Amino acid sequence: MVNAVKDESLFPQKEPCISHNPVDNDLCDQNSLPSLMQAVVIAKSKKKTEIENKRYSSIKERYSIRSANNDWVPVIITVFFLGTFILQCVKQFFAIAYTTLFAQIFTGVFSIIGGIINTASGIFCIIQGIKKLKKNEKASGLCCLYEGIIKVLVGVIIIATPIMLKFLAINALVALVCNPFLPIILSSTLMIFVIYHLLTSGTVMYGTWLGIDKDTTCIKYLSKQDVTTSEKTIKLWNTFCNSAILNEKTGAKQTYSFTDITKLIEEKEYKQAVAILTTNINNLEKKTNIDVALQVYELMITFLQHKKIQEEGENLTKILRSSQNNRHKFYVLAASADPKNCEQVVPQSHSFALDKHYATLQDVDHYYQKAQECNASITAARNELWEKEEEMKNNEHRAQDQLLCLQKLVEQKHKMQTVLWFQNLFSSLLCIATLVAAYKEITSYDFKINSGKLITNFISLYINVFFPFLRETPIRAEITEEDVNDQLA
Repeated sequence: MVNAVKDESLFPQKEPCISHNPVDNDLCDQNSLPSLMQAVVIAKSKKKTEIENKRYSSIKERYSIRSANNDWVPVIITVFFLGTFILQCVKQFFAIAYTTLFAQIFTGVFSIIGGIINTASGIFCIIQGIKKLKKNEKASGLCCLYEGIIKVLVGVIIIATPIMLKFLAINALVALVCNPFLPIILSSTLMIFVIYHLLTSGTVMYGTWLGIDKDTTCIKYLSKQDVTTSEKTIKLWNTFCNSAILNEKTGAKQTYSFTDITKLIEEKEYKQAVAILTTNINNLEKKTNIDVALQVYELMITFLQHKKIQEEGENLTKILRSSQNNRHKFYVLAASADPKNCEQVVPQSHSFALDKHYATLQDVDHYYQKAQECNASITAARNELWEKEEEMKNNEHRAQDQLLCLQKLVEQKHKMQTVLWFQNLFSSLLCIATLVAAYKEITSYDFKINSGKLITNFISLYINVFFPFLRETPIRAEITEEDVNDQLA
């Protein structure tokens, strides 16, 4: 088994270990499977670099609510929540200071700003939900719609509460809207989805912690020395790339095996092959992250090149053996003009030495010339075989390095999933504690609950800022078939 370098930190490294390798044009033509996969990798890498450059070069782009890869929801909202919980914690120690006019005005303005931010976040969730429903992602789309509606309601209530208390007379409607428990109850309903996710992902996380999940099992299988390259390629494809894709001809979702994709290449259905490879890497990014998706494709390219080098080496070996046999045959035929000379040229064990054919003197020169041509072919075949052996060794080292990188990236993904899972678990428990405390009118635990929320939001802020491609709502670098075709042009 390949042993990855251990990362003792709680969070994965910011700069992942990704090993890239160009496709050897001498081995693969432009429309071969390795070349098509390399075009997909280049398009995906360029898309990621483009997103990163935009994010870090323009603050407007990074926090624009119109951008799908913005930091508005994961960062701004988290910062506001941090500020809210800090104020709540401070209030526990300086309750008298909050009775002053300045403190009341500051709290009111802060609440209105928070309501505006919450409302904007809700609108963004509604927009994303509509987009997901258009993509036929019904479950996640409905969740986003529900979350958006709740956030808009909570935001409007937070904005309206200080205004209604200041300018409107107290009546049943005002009392209902201004009830401090109403936003808590509405926000708590969002935890239903979090708890459902915790329960459904619990078995997956358990397998991850034991090291028996399909990703880790696949890496262990790929590390075996007694497994052929073809078997490793199929295993890698079935583990990471075997997702259901919409078939344009039938209109139904279909799972394409590695045999199916190679068959499409053989039948020169390059357009459909590009569509499958593009959709596969986008789906793999959703299931894992962009770094794992890129590394899986890179490793598969290396395996395919390794198989191609093996096949060419086998063909060269056949040519070498054939040339050696022909050389012996021509030497025997040339020496057959003199049976004694024949015994000296070739051993008696060769069947050709038993041939009673006697060549003429004119034939002798011809046979010797043919034997010399065979010698040249043998020398050329041997030189090419030595080159192929060197390529095989380099390719094996590259595959080991890429497998090591993939193992490390998968471990990083598992670490992040573990942190997010326990964060959601802790947030759910805090939400339940908040509801119980509000129902029982217990105020003695407010500081502890707010301190816990402060910790969870700080962890969330740290992940959202420093690991945008690994966070709970990660940045996506989805590509299209046109992006891949641009690389093939």
